[in-house]
Amino acid sequence: MELASVNALFYPFEQGEISWPDENQKVYYLNARYSKHLSNLNGCELYLQQFNYTCSQELKIKGFQSYPEYNSEAFDLAFINIPKDMISAQIYIAEALQKLKAEGVLVCAARNDAGGKRISKTMAEMGCVSNKISKFKSTICIVVKNQDINEKKIASILQQNKLSKNDFGYWSMPGVYGRDKIDIGSQMLLEHIDDLKGDGADLGCGYGYLSIIALNKFKSIDKLYMVDNDYRSIVSSKKNIREFADHKDVSFMWNDVNELNFEDAKLDWVIMNPPFHQFKDTNPVIGTSFISSSEKLLKKGGFLWMVSNAHLAYEDHIFSLFASADKVT
Repeated sequence: MELASVNALFYPFEQGEISWPDENQKVYYLNARYSKHLSNLNGCELYLQQFNYTCSQELKIKGFQSYPEYNSEAFDLAFINIPKDMISAQIYIAEALQKLKAEGVLVCAARNDAGGKRISKTMAEMGCVSNKISKFKSTICIVVKNQDINEKKIASILQQNKLSKNDFGYWSMPGVYGRDKIDIGSQMLLEHIDDLKGDGADLGCGYGYLSIIALNKFKSIDKLYMVDNDYRSIVSSKKNIREFADHKDVSFMWNDVNELNFEDAKLDWVIMNPPFHQFKDTNPVIGTSFISSSEKLLKKGGFLWMVSNAHLAYEDHIFSLFASADKVT
């Protein structure tokens, strides 16, 4: 079933309010998700942007290649599937407006309970007057780039779209979960880990806090795999490990934990503070999938160290997979 916001994104074209682009026109789709309507863009020079590995693979399976970043510009049309995170949404809109040619068209959509109600205001701050449509419990905004756009405001927003140090001194960037904090759960987890030896993985590594502390604290770590579904997390964690951790054998993997395969290698340990949100919604299945993947990756006698919110109640799933388990707090 397609996301409501993705259905909404193509609604103006279905209704004839906007014409589908002509062949050979350049089209930019930011935070792209698969839709049956993408077939209407087959003749175009199509650029699909996606930071989320799982979403990029969904597109690939359907025959559409996406990338985390593009340097191209002068687009005739841009789509944005607006994310919930307000700063990320602003950056997507600013980037699209910057890369559109004069009189290019921008179409954005978001669920009303996930940022849809603020799209037109965000666009107005960048000098755009939008045609607003409500459909599928989402808000659709359509603008034409003209000379009234606020180039200074756009440039200011895009200045945020880079690696920078948070208040705790670690590198991060907009879109990385918990980018401006040290997670309390991660701190608690590190207080209870008594030792890590051999080869291990940090699943859902974010900007790398767990791995940085573990590498500096436990000198018997041989090999570490840092895995995250978000490309921006991998970029951030690379920078942090190189600056703050004295360890040579670290692999960074932009991947879905459910698809991990270390060939014949099995791990001695896994550490993780798994996410439990999928886009806007709470989804405990994400945590159970992390636990299942950990069990498959660990060698016999290997250890899983994890932290989670108490209300998620993963204990039954853990006990079904592991020979023994201890709840330490």
